[in-house]
Amino acid sequence: MNETSIKRLLDRTLAATGLRDAAGEPLRYTPHDFRRMFATEAVTGGLPVHIAARILCRSKSHRRR
Repeated sequence: MNETSIKRLLDRTLAATGLRDAAGEPLRYTPHDFRRMFATEAVTGGLPVHIAARILCRSKSHRRR
């Protein structure tokens, strides 16, 4: 499953919930949003930052330029 497929799935799933932001627009999330949420929850839950960073580490070929 590629990133575009995941984004489409997220958009369809969120649209089906009917959830809206303060402006009345449908909620939108990206795979990267979930990455950030995981990191925040992990660190606030007690996981040391360097361990969270290692879990989230990506190879250079996957980093944004």
